[in-house]
Amino acid sequence: MSLLVDELREKILQEYDVDLLCEVLQITAEEILDAFETKLLENLEIFEELVDNQIEGREEKEEQPYEQTD
Repeated sequence: MSLLVDELREKILQEYDVDLLCEVLQITAEEILDAFETKLLENLEIFEELVDNQIEGREEKEEQPYEQTD
């Protein structure tokens, strides 16, 4: 029985791209990150720039003076 599942898995990997696979399985990117949180944490350095840019954006907003509009 395992061979059949393995064969099916291989066929799916050949035929479906990631977006279509997620659509068919009705899973979200959030669910993927939840399921693979360990992998995310192991590869956190990949996302450091994203986090740094977000922090810089917050700092720039805080530095801007309040502008009153009429």
